[in-house]
Amino acid sequence: VNKKVTISQVSRAYDVSMTSIYKWIKAYGSSKEVYEHVIIEDKSETALLLKYEKKIAELERLIGQKQVVIDFQQKIIELAEKEYGIDIKKKS
Repeated sequence: VNKKVTISQVSRAYDVSMTSIYKWIKAYGSSKEVYEHVIIEDKSETALLLKYEKKIAELERLIGQKQVVIDFQQKIIELAEKEYGIDIKKKS
């Protein structure tokens, strides 16, 4: 997961001129042409983001499983309504 910040955000956060940041990136950055690829984040932020991504993936998997069950139940209801000629859902 990449947490991206702008040069102006870094400038404000560390009270450093944007010119100084650009010079630092040019001298020491791995991407000499594209400045937005420089990422500044705390290790704890990375760990927290990975934890949340894992939790989100698990919740998405559970939602997918529940949706399969709901779709199956709806199809069974439709088939039963056709077979027996009754309105099982009873709209109110």
